Amino acid sequence: MIVLLTSFVALISIILSFHLFKKWFNHISIFSVSWTLFILLYEIQLIRFTPISGETWIIVVFTFLSIWLGAITVFVGRSCFPSLPSNEKILLDTSTGNLNINYPLVSKIAIFFSLLGLIAAIYHWIALINEYGSIAGVFIKANLIYRKRISGESVSTIPYLFVASYIGLFFSSILTAYQKKISIVTILPFLGIILKGMATVGRGGIFLAFLQFVIIFFLYRHHLNSFENKARFNFSRAGLISIISIIILGVGSLTLIKEIRGSIENYEGASRSLRKIENLPVISPQVYFYFSSNIAVLSKYFEAGGEDPPIGANTLLPIYNVLSKFNFVPKQDVYPKGYYVPMWTNAGTFLRDFHADFGYLGLYLIPYLLSLTITYCWFKYYTNRSLYNLLLLSYLYIIISFSIFYMVTRAALWIMSLLALFIIISVLKNKLISKLHS
Repeated sequence: MIVLLTSFVALISIILSFHLFKKWFNHISIFSVSWTLFILLYEIQLIRFTPISGETWIIVVFTFLSIWLGAITVFVGRSCFPSLPSNEKILLDTSTGNLNINYPLVSKIAIFFSLLGLIAAIYHWIALINEYGSIAGVFIKANLIYRKRISGESVSTIPYLFVASYIGLFFSSILTAYQKKISIVTILPFLGIILKGMATVGRGGIFLAFLQFVIIFFLYRHHLNSFENKARFNFSRAGLISIISIIILGVGSLTLIKEIRGSIENYEGASRSLRKIENLPVISPQVYFYFSSNIAVLSKYFEAGGEDPPIGANTLLPIYNVLSKFNFVPKQDVYPKGYYVPMWTNAGTFLRDFHADFGYLGLYLIPYLLSLTITYCWFKYYTNRSLYNLLLLSYLYIIISFSIFYMVTRAALWIMSLLALFIIISVLKNKLISKLHS
C-alpha cells in the first residue's frame, strides 16, 4: 500500500512541479524522486529493517507539504504584483539575462584549481605511503585508515587545499554544458576528488562532486537553451553521453572506495535475494543498506526521544567548529550518533538535523523557508542569469539532493567551496562575464 501511494504521490508531484516551473529539473521533482526511491528501497525489505513509526510517516508527509507550500508562496506572491513577468515570459524572453562568458578563461580557471586539488590529493597519498610503507600497504590498511578518520585521526595533509577541486569542478561543469562533450577539463577535477576519496576511504566528497556536476550542467544548459540559436544548444546525443559518462565515473569510483575499504558484509536480517548479490561490485548488501536505511534511522531517532545539541549545532556545524577552536562554544561531534536498524548507521535525513537543532517547529519551518528561498533564487536565475545566481541556486539544489542523507551544510566542504567560489567570481567578474545588450 505504501509503495503504491508513495509512487502515485511522487508522480503527481513531478507532473505538477513541471507545470509550475515549466522545467522537469526543479527542486520539488528532485526531492520527490530521491525520497520516493529511498522509501521504495526500504519498503521492499531486502533487509528486515525495524518498522517506521506512524509519527515518522506524519512528519515526512508534512515536511513534503512544507516544501510545496514554500514554492507556492513565491508564485502566489509574484501573482499579486502584475508588473512582474510571468514564469512563461521569463523562460521565453531572450532579450535579457544573456551572458557572454569568456569560455577560454573559464577553462583556464577550471584547470588551475583542478590541478591544485590534484596536488592536495597526491600530497595526501605521499603522507599515507610514508606512514604505511607503500601503495599496497595503504590498500591493506584501508579499513584502519577509515576508522582513524572517523575517530578524528589522520596523517598530515595540506589543510583545505582539496576544496580547489570543487572550485575547478564548478567551472568545468559550465564548460562541459557549453561544449556538450566530455573533455580533459571535465575529468581533471574528478581525478583529484576521487584520489582524495581513496586516500580518506570516504565516499561523501565523491557523491557531492557528482551531484554538483549534474546540477550545474542542467541549470546552465537551461540557460543556453533559452536564447536565439536554440539548435546550437539543444540537448544532444553528445550531452547525454557526457551525463552517462559522469554517472559511470561516479558509480565506479564509489564502488572502488567500497572495495578498497574491504569491509565484511554480514548484514543481519538480509534476505536470501540480497545475499545472492553480495559479491557483485556495484549492487551489494552494503549499497542497498546505504540507500534504504535512512528513514529507519529517522524513526529510531524519534523513538529514542531525539537529541539536544546546541541550537543549530548540526545545520551550522562548520561555524561551531571554528568557534570551538577559540573556546567560544564546546566542540561538537563531527559524525552524528548511530542507531540500530538492524545494523548500526547514522544517516537519518536532514529532518533529524532540523529537529535536533530547532525542535518540532524546525521540521516544518526550515523546509518551508528552504523551498521558498530556492524558488525565489530560481526566479532570480532566470531573470538575471548571473554566475552568482547560478552558484547560489546550484548549491541550494545540492541541499535538496542530500536531504535524504543529512543536512549537507554540516559538511565544511559545502560551505568552504561556496564561499571560495563567491570570492573568485567577485574578483574575476569583469573578465569572466559581461551582459549583451540588444
